[in-house]
Amino acid sequence: MLYVPSTRNARIAYKKLEKIALKVGYGKVDYKILSRMLNREFKSMKVRFRFKRVDGLDDYISATGYYIPPHFGDDHRYEVQVFYGGKTQKLRRKFYTEIYFILVHEFRHGYQYRARKFRHRRPPDKSFLHASKPFQEEIRYLMDYDEIDAYAMEIAESRRMGCELVYRQANYQVYKDTIPKMTKPWKKLMKKIYKYSGGIKSCYL
Repeated sequence: MLYVPSTRNARIAYKKLEKIALKVGYGKVDYKILSRMLNREFKSMKVRFRFKRVDGLDDYISATGYYIPPHFGDDHRYEVQVFYGGKTQKLRRKFYTEIYFILVHEFRHGYQYRARKFRHRRPPDKSFLHASKPFQEEIRYLMDYDEIDAYAMEIAESRRMGCELVYRQANYQVYKDTIPKMTKPWKKLMKKIYKYSGGIKSCYL
């Protein structure tokens, strides 16, 4: 079945990434060129890409994203940081998929802030306090209502793409390993995944 992103921003981002993938292709890629192309293509969506070389990554690429509320005064609302190992590196389809899911996640944060007129988000569930201190911060982050919502959207989009993508997406497994089942945050995550998946029966939940 042909994959169709569920939100307008996701559809636009998906098309832009497909366009760049066709131009750049795969194999050895100069990341300065790729950075310029991504920033130029996504400027209209207020997304900024920052590329940083990190010794020791070899043939591995890592990326993370942030949503930046308007009161910070930046000219962009979303930032994606890409970490790579060398000037040129073999680029795979997985890179574009990872960038896409990061954008899906951060676009959801943007929607959350706009929906509540940029008021401060609600505090996370307190049940993480049972955990030892090294894990409290991670659990606090995962139980944050905004993060549950954004990760549910991200996981749901991977399900809509196809069940085989589940094993490339570690986010569901992180929740499964970290958050006790039958707790309020876990139930909220499951309900939202089902909702954002359009009622698709789960192939892995």
